[in-house]
Amino acid sequence: MSKKEDVSPTDLEGADIFLKKLYEVIYKLSSISKTQFPRFKKLWNNYFAQDVIKPHIPRQIPFDKQKFLKDDDNKAKTLRITEKAAVDIFYSIRSIVEVLYNEYFPNSELFIKDFSDEDQIILPYICAKDLYGNLLEFLKLEHAITPLKYLIIGKNYLLLKLKGMSTTGIINSLKKSDIKIKYPELTKILREIEKDGIIEIKTKGRGKFSTLNKELKLTKDGEKKYKSLIKPLLEWSTQIWRSFFNIRELNIKILPEYKWCSYLEKVLPRSATQGFSAAHYVIKNLAKYYEMLIKEENED
Repeated sequence: MSKKEDVSPTDLEGADIFLKKLYEVIYKLSSISKTQFPRFKKLWNNYFAQDVIKPHIPRQIPFDKQKFLKDDDNKAKTLRITEKAAVDIFYSIRSIVEVLYNEYFPNSELFIKDFSDEDQIILPYICAKDLYGNLLEFLKLEHAITPLKYLIIGKNYLLLKLKGMSTTGIINSLKKSDIKIKYPELTKILREIEKDGIIEIKTKGRGKFSTLNKELKLTKDGEKKYKSLIKPLLEWSTQIWRSFFNIRELNIKILPEYKWCSYLEKVLPRSATQGFSAAHYVIKNLAKYYEMLIKEENED
């Protein structure tokens, strides 16, 4: 059942455990939106504004404590805005990747001006490692906009560094991220990576075995520029993904007297999994839950 009649608009202690947790989660996400979304714009403008390249800026989430606690209509609307903000974040990260790999690399004026020839080879690999190596779900959902040779290193960097990988092993690793590639195509791409000096390919038994040839390391000047101009955007992506798409507090047991308790029992356990897909599913369906309550109340 809807608990709005039992809740003081100024006293969170009057709320049941589900409403408390929902309040805490949406308040947290609203706070993140107020601090981190403007920060993203600032980080972007710090470097890419000079090229007039526009990013996708997430919308902020307005949050009124009193209205949220006492009004189901406000809950539904706030949850819908939160759902859209979650999608915005995904597209903000996507816009970073699109600009890097479709406009900045390999030969934009800005890139060529700021990085040496040596760094120009290494930097796209480093960006893939620092982004896709941390956001495996994003890699699975959105990989078509990045050249495969960078994705291969981004995902498998540690394995290639520590013990190397067979070509079949790389194919299987990519398959786990829904990236399908055939042996001849992968062989060709691995030769490109070897030509860049990143890996060494040797024959082992009947197959080929790739190992990291050298650390992904920029020149001193390149490292300084990367850390001040580009890396903060990639770090923002990882941090926002891990904070905004972490709503594990909602993985709670629902009181049996709640209306459509079985619906909530189906939705809330998904919050135990961190990431975009799970968080988006939970927020979207909680908005739907309150919309159903409102519809029923209006029909009575």
